Amino acid sequence: MRIESATRHRINIHVILSDKLPIQKLKDFKATLNVRIINSCLSDDALREFALELDPAKANKHGAGEGDDYKNDPEKLFQIGAQTAEITKESFVKALEMIPADKRLVMIPYDCYGGVESIDWKTQMAEDLYFLRLGDLFEERLQDNIDLFTGRKTPANEGFIKNFQISIGGRPKPCVSGSDGHSIEGFKTWQKKTNTKKTWIKADPTFEGLRQIV
Repeated sequence: MRIESATRHRINIHVILSDKLPIQKLKDFKATLNVRIINSCLSDDALREFALELDPAKANKHGAGEGDDYKNDPEKLFQIGAQTAEITKESFVKALEMIPADKRLVMIPYDCYGGVESIDWKTQMAEDLYFLRLGDLFEERLQDNIDLFTGRKTPANEGFIKNFQISIGGRPKPCVSGSDGHSIEGFKTWQKKTNTKKTWIKADPTFEGLRQIV
């Protein structure tokens, strides 16, 4: 999902929930998330409603096409809303609090698309700390940043790695990198930028298997 933030773009956040959670907990989690501007619980209809808030020029940038025909196309409205809507930070915090800490993982990109590196830590210190400490694991492909998150001191970071570790919560955090495949077929073909940055996790393919890297 995309969370509102004091940056020039929406923060991209993934929440991975345990398969042991009751279905009702998952429904409650989603129902607690609130779509900014329209003040409505997250749903397919809410995304369509948000899309209608955009003027045609903005909607066109996300596939609406010329004219107003998209306003009568539910699938196109859904796609536009899914690409542009933001979840309020307040509702996101409430939704997370509903899930036991050992039944959820929050993954946040750092210097990747929608990442928190764009937050100006010099002028937005609280915002920077909030998202860096919120993440259990980070999407990252640059070795210098992986060294910082995992607490690996190098000649390049020895002057500030201690401060960085304080900022992320006082403990190392794992970094992961995927294929960026948005479908089963897409997963089979690695993008050029990710081809040399695969993350292999030696674990059972379960939530607990993933959780052990933290």
